[in-house]
Amino acid sequence: MNQTANILVSHDQITDVVQFFDEITASYLSFECNILKLIKKIPQYTPQQISAECNKIAVQRKKLAIMDQQMIDIIELAGNEIALSPMVHHYRLAFAGANMACINLYQKLLALRASLQDEQIPAYSF
Repeated sequence: MNQTANILVSHDQITDVVQFFDEITASYLSFECNILKLIKKIPQYTPQQISAECNKIAVQRKKLAIMDQQMIDIIELAGNEIALSPMVHHYRLAFAGANMACINLYQKLLALRASLQDEQIPAYSF
């Protein structure tokens, strides 16, 4: 890819591809960090606090989904050779880390839910 290919014109906007991939990668790393912080704090939080933090994460996830669509648009404009670039590799690693963090959070929340349900079931004495 030559220097002039680093800037794409689409929908009356100029997008610096390298800057965009730096931003989306940083956003995914931040997303992962926020999830990992929540996982560590779950034992200290009330259900309301957990819900509020999950809502914040959901908002961040929606923003990432928009950025992902923009990234797909950029790749379509730039061509498939961009998929082999180091910046896309860094994005993929950040995406994978965030995805694993989401899975871990989901498992942690399921375990918490099960333990809370167990506490609500009265013990029978014989």
